[in-house]
Amino acid sequence: MLIYWLLFLSFGFLALVIKQREPLSNVNSNSAFNIENLEWGIIRNILFVVIAIFIGFRMDVGGDFGQYRYIYSEFLDEGFIRSVLPRLDSTLDPGFGLINWIVHQFDADDGIYWNYFIRKGGFIYVNFIGALIFSYFFIKFIFSLERPFLALSISFPYLILVVAMGYVRQGIALGIISYALIVLGRKQFIFFTTLIIFAATIHKSAVLFLPILFFTLSVNRFFLFIGVVTLGSLLYLVLIATHVESLVSNYVEYEFSSAGAIVRLGMMLPPAFIFLKYKAFFSFNLIQEKIWMYCAAVSIVLFFLAITIASNNTTALDRIGLYFLLMQVVIFSKLPDLFPLKERPYIILLILIYYFLILFTWLFFADNSHAWLPYKNILFMDHSAINYLIKNPTLL
Repeated sequence: MLIYWLLFLSFGFLALVIKQREPLSNVNSNSAFNIENLEWGIIRNILFVVIAIFIGFRMDVGGDFGQYRYIYSEFLDEGFIRSVLPRLDSTLDPGFGLINWIVHQFDADDGIYWNYFIRKGGFIYVNFIGALIFSYFFIKFIFSLERPFLALSISFPYLILVVAMGYVRQGIALGIISYALIVLGRKQFIFFTTLIIFAATIHKSAVLFLPILFFTLSVNRFFLFIGVVTLGSLLYLVLIATHVESLVSNYVEYEFSSAGAIVRLGMMLPPAFIFLKYKAFFSFNLIQEKIWMYCAAVSIVLFFLAITIASNNTTALDRIGLYFLLMQVVIFSKLPDLFPLKERPYIILLILIYYFLILFTWLFFADNSHAWLPYKNILFMDHSAINYLIKNPTLL
């Protein structure tokens, strides 16, 4: 548990003491080599490495760790085609299947059992590749904002700890989507679409972000609508069609309710209402404003559904809502700008206290937080048992 507090408090301290910076999107490309930009680039790279190692080399940490470890073992004898094509006997997505298949081809620990029953060796590499993808895009997203350390502090208690370390595939997809929303705000529409398709190959739910194009582009909306429907239909056929039955069975027919779903969905309301009321005071361009308007509207609808007609089926809403938690990061990290300059450090401190309480509540009172405790990292574990098995293969 100590590592969680150490990282959060470190990010929070830096959020308080480091001055606001220009977002990377506003930095003149001709000034890329000045000292300030160079220092921020070094800081960004260090954070990328720290977050990737923290997430990627964890061992037996996270609610779905065992499930994904088992999934990795299923790819042991699979060929390339069966690994990457959707099939009726699996709900895995082709991008994640490809990662597992590639790791199996180069798994140096193929004969190493880290206990007497389940081969764990290669799964660590799958986790690490996923962590690299998540960290690369998420850190780019964080550093597109004026207060990257405040944004990182806001993200840490849930988006990083729970989503990236618990929901492996959806965590990777969320990292990609976070940066996709930034490039959409820069009017890089083809790049945005490419990133969403990439995210959807990891977790199919990412296709829910394609319709944002319809709300943000100012071109002929009829043809845009046709393009979105066509692309969405193709993605549906390729990624989702073979899994509809299991999705409906898991999330609709059975009355599944996630513990804490109402609370998590409710957490999206304050930033949504703050944005809707004070959107004129945020430094968003027209497209960015439309993006967060869309996210705010969806957040409110999800919460309304969770407390009314879908109160017995909150799991699906909860999983969808994970992506829209990105709005918290953006709106709360910009919230100090709504106040006079002298008051901004106090607003930052209040935001940090709020997320400190969220982390405290989750670690000590959440139903499944035990799956994150204690934190173990393969780089700092005792490997003597593994080495003993290598030297004594007859014990395997």
